[in-house]
Amino acid sequence: MPSGERIKTTGIFGLLERTRIHRLYLVEPQVVIAKALSQFLRGNVHLDVAGEAQEADADAIAGSNADLVLIDGDGDGAALATTIRALKSDERIEAKICVFSMYVHAERAMRVLSAGADAYIVKDVSPSDLFVALDNVIQQGIYVDPRISNMLLRRRIDRPLLDVEALSPREVEIVRLIAQGLSNKEISRTLMLADKTVKNHISNIFSKLNCTARTQVAIYAIRQGLA
Repeated sequence: MPSGERIKTTGIFGLLERTRIHRLYLVEPQVVIAKALSQFLRGNVHLDVAGEAQEADADAIAGSNADLVLIDGDGDGAALATTIRALKSDERIEAKICVFSMYVHAERAMRVLSAGADAYIVKDVSPSDLFVALDNVIQQGIYVDPRISNMLLRRRIDRPLLDVEALSPREVEIVRLIAQGLSNKEISRTLMLADKTVKNHISNIFSKLNCTARTQVAIYAIRQGLA
C-alpha cells in the first residue's frame, strides 16, 4: 500500500475507500486551545495534523503540504480577510482555508468567504459535525455553517438581481452546480461539456461576478435564490 494511504471501512471520510490521509495545519493564537484542538484532531485516523502555529505563516503552511488550514476566526475580521487573501494568492499553497469561529454572524462569514476562504465553521458544533464539515471541504471544496446559509438565504432579496442578467443561461446552470459542490469534472459530465469549455465558463463567471473563489460563487447563488 502506498505511503500515506489506508483502507477506510467505516465512519466519516468515506466507506470502503482507499485514499490518502489528509494533512491539516492549525492556526490558533491561544496555545492551550491549540494543543487541545490539535490532540483532538489527531484522534481522527483520517487526519494528520501537519503543523500548528499562533499566526498564519505562509512559508510554514507551504512547507507542510497541508490539504486544509483550520484558522481561528475570532480576531479582527479585516485582518483575517487580509491573511486569507495572502494565503490564497500564494501559488505554493493549495490547501483549503477553513475559518473556525465562535461567531454565527453572516457579515463576518461573508467577509472571509469573499476574501477566498473555502469554509466557515462555527465552534459550537459537535465533534462529529466538525469532522463532517471538514469532510465536506475535502470532498466538495466548500462548507458554510447551515445557520449562516439560512441567514444569507433570507437576505437574498436585499441584493439586486442585475448580476444574474449578466450571466448566460449556461452560466446560471454552472453557478447552480458549483453551489451544489460539484467539481469541474462533475459539471462536465452533468452538462456533457468538455472540461475546457467548463473551465472557460467558470472563468467568465468569476469575471462577471467579480469573484476569486468557488465559495464566493456558492454564496452568491444562495443570496440570489439559485441554490
